[in-house]
Amino acid sequence: WEGEGHQFLSGDELMIQVQVYSSSPSQRNICIAGSQVSFVCNACPDRGGCGHISDAVMKILEIRPEPTCLEVIQHMKKVIELFPYSGTIEGKEEFLAKTNEICFQVYEYLDSLLDCVPNKQQYQEDIEQLKELECIWTGEIFVSPTKVAQNWKSNGPYLYKVPESLVLRQNICTELDIDKEFGPSDLFQALYQMHLDYGQEPVDDRCKDVIKELITLIPQEVDIESITIPVMLPDSSFIIRKVKD
Repeated sequence: WEGEGHQFLSGDELMIQVQVYSSSPSQRNICIAGSQVSFVCNACPDRGGCGHISDAVMKILEIRPEPTCLEVIQHMKKVIELFPYSGTIEGKEEFLAKTNEICFQVYEYLDSLLDCVPNKQQYQEDIEQLKELECIWTGEIFVSPTKVAQNWKSNGPYLYKVPESLVLRQNICTELDIDKEFGPSDLFQALYQMHLDYGQEPVDDRCKDVIKELITLIPQEVDIESITIPVMLPDSSFIIRKVKD
C-alpha cells in the first residue's frame, strides 16, 4: 500500500531503502534509482510503524534490495535532463552538491555491477544508452565521454579530465570508451570550437590554460588529410586562426 499515491503496488514495483540511523543515513538506492521505483524502508529493531516493513516480510514479498542496471541508467537520464540549472542562485550550490552525490553513487554502482552481472551483453547494451549522452559530470556540467581523457589535466572548457568520481572506476571508463589520451582530431576539434565561439577575439583565461596543455600534445607530424574540420591554431594573442592564416 503506497499511502501517498493511494494505490497498491506489487513487490516487483518496490525496492528496499535500507535505513542506517546515524549522522549520515544511507541514501544510495534513492540516489541511483529514485525516479524509477517506489521505496519501502526496512524496520530497525527500535523503529517501525508507517513506511517500515520487517526483513521477513521483505523476503516473503520478494522486494528487491538493488535496482537493475537499466533503472539506474534511466534515472541518470532524468538527472541529465535537469540541466542547465534554472532555479534560484541560493539553491544552485545545493543542487550541484546533490548532482555530484548522485553521479558518484551511479558511477560506483555501474562500475561494481560489471563484476557480478549475470548477463554482460545486456549490461553493455544498457550502458550504450549512456554513451550517446553527455553523461560525464565534471562538477559543473555534463559532457560527452569523447570530451574526457584519463591523462588530461585541465578541467575544461572544451576538453576535460576524468572527474574524481570516475578516477578509480576503470570498468565503467572502459565501457564508456573513455580514452587515456586525446587524439589529434579531438585537439583540433576543440580549437575549431573555440574559433566558432570567440571569432577574432582572444579566448579567455580558462581557454588559455586548455590551449597551453593542448599544444604540447599535438604531434610533430599530423596527417592533415585525416582531419575533417578546418585546422586551427592560436596566434601569440590567443586568437584562434586557420593554419593558412
